Amino acid sequence: MTGKVVIDEDSWPLVVFEMHGTIPEEEWLRLFDSYDRFYALRQRFAIVNDTSGLDTVPSAKARKMISDNAKRHEPMSERWVVCSCVVITNALMRGALKAITWLNEPAYPLHHTANRLDAVQLAVEALGAEGLVVDPKAIAGASSLR
Repeated sequence: MTGKVVIDEDSWPLVVFEMHGTIPEEEWLRLFDSYDRFYALRQRFAIVNDTSGLDTVPSAKARKMISDNAKRHEPMSERWVVCSCVVITNALMRGALKAITWLNEPAYPLHHTANRLDAVQLAVEALGAEGLVVDPKAIAGASSLR
């Protein structure tokens, strides 16, 4: 199944990227283009990347594109991203990602969780520690799959 990324910014300053199927390269580019829009707001925000709906691991070409875009965004990410919480339901994949990020540590705190509710909770707590509040109704919406 050709995949898609649902970008939910209705809970700002909490942004949820929900991934479904097998994500084509142009969809990964759309995801990274959205970061430019968020950085232009010049406000701190937290990210939940929910990968639980992915059918496959991104291709080698897509992984390189993701890595290149992450490096390109690093100065802005360091300034504006409070944290990123990645939902990975597979424990083996969570361990592999942790190992990768030990070698290439991002410019912001990165958390790996087994479910979306934990990811949203971590992100909301990190935002709260900076005095940023997310509406409780928005938290409920961000905690559920689209």
